[in-house]
Amino acid sequence: MYYKIVVRPFDKTADLYIKENLGGHVIGGGAYILDTDTSGDQLERDLRQTADYVEILEIRQDEFERLPCLKDRLNSIGQKIRTDALRAISTDCPTLYHYTSPDGLIGILRHGRLWATSIRHFEDKTELLYAERIYEQVLDEIAEKHPKLAEACRIEPCGAPSRAGPLSPGSRRRATWLNKVLDMYVACFSTCNDSLNQWEKYACRGSGFAIGFDRRELEKAIQQANFNLVPVRYSVDTQKRELHNIFEQCSSAISATAPPPDIDLCANEIVNALALHANLFKDPKFEPEKERRIIIETLPGRSDLCFRSSTDKVIPYMKTPKLPVSSITIGAAMDQEASAAGVGALLDTKRYNKVKISGANLLISLVDLPR
Repeated sequence: MYYKIVVRPFDKTADLYIKENLGGHVIGGGAYILDTDTSGDQLERDLRQTADYVEILEIRQDEFERLPCLKDRLNSIGQKIRTDALRAISTDCPTLYHYTSPDGLIGILRHGRLWATSIRHFEDKTELLYAERIYEQVLDEIAEKHPKLAEACRIEPCGAPSRAGPLSPGSRRRATWLNKVLDMYVACFSTCNDSLNQWEKYACRGSGFAIGFDRRELEKAIQQANFNLVPVRYSVDTQKRELHNIFEQCSSAISATAPPPDIDLCANEIVNALALHANLFKDPKFEPEKERRIIIETLPGRSDLCFRSSTDKVIPYMKTPKLPVSSITIGAAMDQEASAAGVGALLDTKRYNKVKISGANLLISLVDLPR
């Protein structure tokens, strides 16, 4: 008998059992296919011992033989989409800046690294919501040409689903998307050295610092670690064009009359691409930030994940490679002379060479800004 098995959430024990004991093939999104003499009822009983949710569907032999080939083709398309999305856009800006608090500056100079965090754990949740909104708009736009695929790609608009019990297709899609987002970590920079918005939001309203990094040396360090440094997309037209391109490329792998298993595979690849682009899209109102991001992609259970606590959650993060500090700008709301002496002493103890220290040129007093 030929079966398609869907397991939620991802479980290592179930994954090993299906692949090693049953000879199953992974086709993505927590789904497997296999050829076995074991009954579907027995498979479900066995897998429910390790997984919260199991769905087992009997499929035809031609589907069993076709789906791995389709998965391989979609994987190739997905890799091209990823490469295109992460392709760095050249810039003439010689320095990239990371705005931070005094404590942040001390930690960064001590270790020479930044902490990259998943956008799912950002204090500001609007980035995820914004990416969802653009995605839903594009789904509406393509629904006339690809109605079944558009419907299969829908994600639930509300909170993350429960871990137990049957899930709707939209809830399963959202769980896949959120898990993929959780496996991507970002560290943020700006091309702006003296930005009012950056000082207010990220550097304690001017009582912080802007750390400058030599762009060329930064790119070398990132590339050696197999990470990516890419610009954020602020234009709605650009964002929609990239998502339309994803749909067109993925839908080219299936026919207009494709059966549900093919559509499901295609939808998985599209949702995976959305997870990446959720890290690259921001509302146009943030364009003055001129942000560049280090993107770090991980796998579940990585041993090099670190963790910190906040008031209401545990936050995983990844450390960047050591980065080349070239300058430090002191916020306008600080005692700049005393701060320069303190920063200079810190740089000496950590053996930093040729780091320029200067005061912010911004003359507006940030302490008077409305809160």
